[in-house]
Amino acid sequence: MTRPLNMLAVRLGAYHLSDTAPNDCLYSIIQAERHHAYKNIFAGDDIAMLKLDRDIKFCKSVGPVPRLAQAGEIFNEKSICYAAGWGCIAGGVPLREPGTLQEARLSVMDSRICLQHLHYAGWKTIRPEMICAGRPGTTACHGDSGGPLMCYSRNNLVQVGVVSGGNKHCAGPTVFTRVSSYRDFIQKYTNRTSAELH
Repeated sequence: MTRPLNMLAVRLGAYHLSDTAPNDCLYSIIQAERHHAYKNIFAGDDIAMLKLDRDIKFCKSVGPVPRLAQAGEIFNEKSICYAAGWGCIAGGVPLREPGTLQEARLSVMDSRICLQHLHYAGWKTIRPEMICAGRPGTTACHGDSGGPLMCYSRNNLVQVGVVSGGNKHCAGPTVFTRVSSYRDFIQKYTNRTSAELH
């Protein structure tokens, strides 16, 4: 993290960036744990856990992640997947007011094909702990980092990845951190059993 924690906050349940959130939707971050092996996005392990100042209250617009993908669970080009975020809508083009949460339908992409698209942007390998997704003209972009990749599995949404990176022009696929490879890391900081993570 590049900023001190006391300069950051988490806002839950927002749909428009311009919305003013009531105080009960704002949470202070009291601890941030980056994965111990993280060096840069190209090397992988791009995942962190945040500890908030109090328990989250679930409501209509705030709920738990339905389920984390499990090791060995297969997602491919036939999977129906979505990414969400408030990032740029194209390379360097920010969202306009009111900054409505964006959703993009993406297709999971074979790692070799993904690397062909991203090699010029500095990517040398797509590790097994990563997953690629995108569609022509549709991808995650600057400002979407840390957002979810959700795919349907047996008619239920599953969190499969976390936005890591792509290329500076927001053209081509996005590389996501594959959450199923980090279930132990997530368990360590959430004090939840594997069964509770589903």
